[in-house]
Amino acid sequence: MFLNPLFSGHYAHSIGEVELAISLFLHVLNSDATHLHRLATVSAALSELQRRDGEDAVDAALGHLGDLGMADATALHTLPTHERAAAQLVNGIVLCRRDDPTGARLLLTKALKQAHGLIGSTQLVGQVRLHQKHPLCRPPEVDSSSF
Repeated sequence: MFLNPLFSGHYAHSIGEVELAISLFLHVLNSDATHLHRLATVSAALSELQRRDGEDAVDAALGHLGDLGMADATALHTLPTHERAAAQLVNGIVLCRRDDPTGARLLLTKALKQAHGLIGSTQLVGQVRLHQKHPLCRPPEVDSSSF
């Protein structure tokens, strides 16, 4: 049963053990539990963005999403609501890191609306508004010595 590695990966991510989380998500991805692959893919991509900064993290996250065609925002409409919202969240963070605030805002707004519609929580909206400057959405660092 591969729910335990998936749940363990989410727990590891929540307590900051991102390396362990990634390895658990990859364990699910390498299993024959194909019904969990999309969720494990999005989770691994989010963990990659948490683990490191810069273009390496973005490339790693997009590599995970690209394996299942989840890096293209137009292809997400066929996914179940929770997977679509999670993929939009990761893609929004990627756009934010690539210094595209307009595209990021659009995807993050869509993800928030879908999540809100799914669980109906007004607290979720308030928490996202409070954390608009979340460290996951760091823009790329600029080398000032090149000016």
